[in-house]
Amino acid sequence: MSMANVEHIFGAPLQKLPAVPEPGTKLHPPITRWIYPTYVVYFEYNYVVHTVLKAHPFKNVDPNNP
Repeated sequence: MSMANVEHIFGAPLQKLPAVPEPGTKLHPPITRWIYPTYVVYFEYNYVVHTVLKAHPFKNVDPNNP
């Protein structure tokens, strides 16, 4: 999915972080992160490569009280 598709479907992110390393570096492709309230989207060049939830879904569950 492209950056344009992500922004069209999910709206504008809270923050768009610059690509690391800077575009034009030959050693690694540029990876860009867009920060949303509950997840982060990672792009390689212009396409999604991964999404990550900010909080674990079972974070507040007591393991001693199932």
